[in-house]
Amino acid sequence: MLTDTLKSFPTFLRGFGKNQGLKQLESQLAAHPRIYLTALTPLALSGYLLLLLFPLSSVLLIGQIVSSWTLQNSLSMPIATLIQFLAGIAALGFSLPLFNLHFKTPEGQTLDNNNIPALAKIIAELCQRYHITRIENIILDNSADIRIINSSKLAWPFKGKHTIIIGIQTLLCYSPAQFHAMLARRIGQASGRDHFLLLWLNSLNKTWQQYDTALNQASLLALPLAMLFRLYSRLLQMASQFAHQLYELAGDRYALDVTNDQDMAELFSQTIITENFLQTKYWPKIKELKQRTLAADYLPYTNMSKVIRNGLLPKDIQNCLKQAWHYPDARLQQPSLLTRLHNIGYEKPRPPGRLSKSAGTQFLSKAIFTQIIEDFDSRWEKNKQSH
Repeated sequence: MLTDTLKSFPTFLRGFGKNQGLKQLESQLAAHPRIYLTALTPLALSGYLLLLLFPLSSVLLIGQIVSSWTLQNSLSMPIATLIQFLAGIAALGFSLPLFNLHFKTPEGQTLDNNNIPALAKIIAELCQRYHITRIENIILDNSADIRIINSSKLAWPFKGKHTIIIGIQTLLCYSPAQFHAMLARRIGQASGRDHFLLLWLNSLNKTWQQYDTALNQASLLALPLAMLFRLYSRLLQMASQFAHQLYELAGDRYALDVTNDQDMAELFSQTIITENFLQTKYWPKIKELKQRTLAADYLPYTNMSKVIRNGLLPKDIQNCLKQAWHYPDARLQQPSLLTRLHNIGYEKPRPPGRLSKSAGTQFLSKAIFTQIIEDFDSRWEKNKQSH
């Protein structure tokens, strides 16, 4: 399956390399994905060794002294033993922040399942379909994507609580069917049904990044380990780029369980075009309006669906799809459009239709959805005033 998926990967990989040597390396990785994943696994597992480095060093250094301790040699401790003892105490001190480390909690608005029965129902149905534990929390943030995080500090994706974070822009800019497919992608990925190794590697990568962030915000005692994790997480992130793309392609295949290839191809195009429009035109225009007192009443989230419905020009759509055809989209962290289409057995890009009904109006009651949009507009307004 992996080899078939990567038939068009050399084209995708060219977007990452500029010199001939790197291109050759990328071509080899594309031709031998299993070898690449096998080589990546020990690097990803090395994070556990980093976590044990100082605690284990402390136990070994101090334990060796204690095991050979006698009253006689305690009165005349050699300088080497004294240095070893001090090193053990230092290692113990550097270990202490690990026992009081807190990962950053997701930001956003937590939704009560009782207030969102339709959305909670469809998420529960997808969890049942893909055989994963139920989603504990549903959070809305201001992003344009859907993602699932796991609370396990040991990077084991089948333990800990799952939290799904839904970008408000996905409810405003995508149709109900497209939103359903986007949910299926992420929940299918979290199941690891057909790609356990990819799921685990992705979980390890994200967890070590969380340790990197948490350690850099901890006390000074965490500084040595924080520096090591910063170097390690950056290295792993670079080495895992291809694994991440494989993980995303697996998500596309999971979504085919709830939609067909034509609608999936349309979703690819819609994602590329929407992200490009929001990042290059909509939000820059909003930032420009921030500077104008006459436009103080403009509400970006209230107007977003209408602008998406009327503001996507055929020329812009064509240019976006052409640009994304051979090269990966860095903003979306997705493979090229060509690679994604080949992955689901489709050949040509399918331009999206005009948005007639947003996902939010389908899966949320009118009162709840209106209140959510007003809350996001209110936070945007407060942020504008603070600047």
